[in-house]
Amino acid sequence: MANEFYRQIIHIGVGLTAVLGAVFLTRGQFLLLWGAVTVAYILSITLLKHQLRFVFAVLEREHAPFSGKGGLFFFLGVLFTVILFWDDAVLALLLLAIPDGLATLLAPLVKSPPLPYNHRKSVWGTTVFFVSAALILSTHFQQAAIFFVAFLLAAIESFDYREIPFLDDNLVIPVVAGFLLQFL
Repeated sequence: MANEFYRQIIHIGVGLTAVLGAVFLTRGQFLLLWGAVTVAYILSITLLKHQLRFVFAVLEREHAPFSGKGGLFFFLGVLFTVILFWDDAVLALLLLAIPDGLATLLAPLVKSPPLPYNHRKSVWGTTVFFVSAALILSTHFQQAAIFFVAFLLAAIESFDYREIPFLDDNLVIPVVAGFLLQFL
């Protein structure tokens, strides 16, 4: 559980850093900076994977098909969201940073049955994701839109991505959020 705690704190922290970048930088500045960080991350997980194995031992989930998978998809999710949906990037990145991290951090605090289609996730954790996403969305939208987007994102996050090595909720959630926000 300690590894997951550190992983989620980093998830939330890096996500909020991306949000601040989207608030204070121009699109071009953000893409240049985030693109450079993404390239540096890719180089580090490929060229320095043996030197960084102790970091991945603490921060990577045991079922990851390669070291650094979660981080890679996080960086790519932010990058694609900013490229495709700049006008809604701040809100989409908040939806990446906070609900997933809170769900993982708070899920162990309440005994809850697992989801029927993914026994690694709980009803309580999915509820935390939904409620925190709805609260973020409530700053900008009306109730029907909030419910729809928060529910859809919670459903997307609840899937088990272990069988799909080229997908991850860190990539899917911000891109889908950015797409949906275009219509609200």
